Amino acid sequence: MNRQEVALSLAEIDKLHRQVVYYLDVDEQVDSLPTNFDFDGVQKWVPEIIDYMKGHDYRGLINFIESMFPTDYLKRTLNERSKKYKPYTIAVLTRFSESIDKIYECSTLFNKLYKAGPYENLVDPLANVRGAELLQRAVKAGFLDEKYQLAEKTTKVESAVSKSRK
Repeated sequence: MNRQEVALSLAEIDKLHRQVVYYLDVDEQVDSLPTNFDFDGVQKWVPEIIDYMKGHDYRGLINFIESMFPTDYLKRTLNERSKKYKPYTIAVLTRFSESIDKIYECSTLFNKLYKAGPYENLVDPLANVRGAELLQRAVKAGFLDEKYQLAEKTTKVESAVSKSRK
C-alpha cells in the first residue's frame, strides 16, 4: 500500500465504524451488518496499514488514527447485548473492533518511538524535519540552546519580536 491507499483505507474503516455504531444506537438490523458491509476487507487492510506505518514516519496518519472514533462504545454495547444478536454478528463485530484496536496500539507505539527520536524535545507541530531545521537555525543564531529553550543571552526584546511574528 502507498500513503494514499493507507489514508483511504483508514477513512473507510472509520466510516464503517461510525455506521456500525449508528446501527447499534438505533438497534436496527444489526444482524444484517456482516452481510451488508465488507468487514473482511478490514481484516486484510490492517496488516498492510501497520506494515506501511513501520516503514514511514508519517505524522499525519498517526494524527488521523488518533482522531478516529474510539471502540469503547462498540465493545461495551456488544458485551451488553451479546444475547440479543446472532453469535456470528458478535464474532464479526468483535474482530472488527480488535482490528481497529491493533491500529490504535501501533499508532500509539509509533508515536512514542517517533517522539523518542530526534524530536523528543519538540511540541507536535514542530516535531518533524522542517521544524527541527528551523529551530536548529535559531540555535546557530544563538537565540535558543541545544534543548530549544531561550538562550541566556537572548534579550526580552528579541523574544518579544519573535513572538509577535507568529
